[in-house]
Amino acid sequence: DALPIYKPGETVKFRIITINKNFIASNETYPLVELLDPGRNRVGQWLNVRPNQGIVDLSFLLANEPPLGTYSIKIPGRYHQYTFVVQEYVLPKIEIVFKTPDYVLKQAEEFNFKTCGRYTYGKPVQGVVDSSLCLKTKNSILIQDVGICELYSGETDGDGCLSVVVSTEKFNLTALECDYFDVSARLKENGTVFS
Repeated sequence: DALPIYKPGETVKFRIITINKNFIASNETYPLVELLDPGRNRVGQWLNVRPNQGIVDLSFLLANEPPLGTYSIKIPGRYHQYTFVVQEYVLPKIEIVFKTPDYVLKQAEEFNFKTCGRYTYGKPVQGVVDSSLCLKTKNSILIQDVGICELYSGETDGDGCLSVVVSTEKFNLTALECDYFDVSARLKENGTVFS
C-alpha cells in the first residue's frame, strides 16, 4: 500500500479509533501518543489522550522545512503504528513525442503526423497540443530555414495524442533538393504548459 504523502507546511490530520475485543467502542485513556520524524526523534506528543465514543481526532502542523522521509505515529506499549511520508512536491514530468514517417516521398500528397504527451511513468496526458511543422533544407554547406511552417492545434485523444494528416501541397516538396521537417510543440494540461 502507498503511504499518504504530505508536503512541508501542511497539517497532518489523523484519527485513533479504539475498540475492545468485542468490537465495542472504548474510551480507554492513552498516556502518550507520539509523532516520530525519519530520524526517530519525537517531534510531537499528546498526553493523556481520552477518546470520545472510541474516537480521537488529532493534528500536527509540519514545519516549512521539516526532515523529509517517513514519519511514524505511535502509542507506546501498543503494536500498531501509522506511517506517512513528508516530501517536496514535484510536478510530474512530461515528455512530448512526435510520430512521423521515417521519410516522405516528394510525390506524396499527405502523411500522418502525431504529437503525443506522456507522463514519464507512462500515463497519457490529456490536454491541448499546439504543434508546428517547419520545412528546412540542407545542402553540403548549411541548413537553411525555408520559412514554410504549418501549425496544428487540438485536444489530445485517449492515448494523449493529437493526430493530423499533413498535406504536402503547401510545402512544395518537389522544388527542393534535400529537405526535412523541424517539429516543436506545446502541451497544456490542467493549467500547466510543457514545451
